[in-house]
Amino acid sequence: MDIQRIIDFDRELLTVFNGNHTAFLDTLMPILTSGLTWIPLYIALLYLVVKNNETITQIMVIVGSVILCLFITEFVTEGVVKPMVARPRPCLDPLWGHQMHVVGERKASGFSFFSAHASNTFGIAVLLSEMGRAVFPSLAML
Repeated sequence: MDIQRIIDFDRELLTVFNGNHTAFLDTLMPILTSGLTWIPLYIALLYLVVKNNETITQIMVIVGSVILCLFITEFVTEGVVKPMVARPRPCLDPLWGHQMHVVGERKASGFSFFSAHASNTFGIAVLLSEMGRAVFPSLAML
């Protein structure tokens, strides 16, 4: 599959999701993309870390590792990949950005590839799952 076919598929898929101007999706999407929405998840993860570790040292190592993981994923995403690829966000694309439906007054800036939210979340998920496997080797079979 060549890169142009991937780009075309990406645009078609975005048009499918962005083309549905429903009140439900126009309300839901800003909520899902807000950082505040995910605070309960982070609190739950912190609770699990505290509950499943015996000493403050263990807890601080895990929390410190998560913070370091976030710095690394953020640096790689925002400092290396996005400037190198320089793909504009869809609503800022000069060729087809005028077709994008932007909800509310949100104005996008910067580059879009790849998602910093996704890289941060994936980094934390991998880190915590690998730490869990190190502590509970029986989970390695899952």
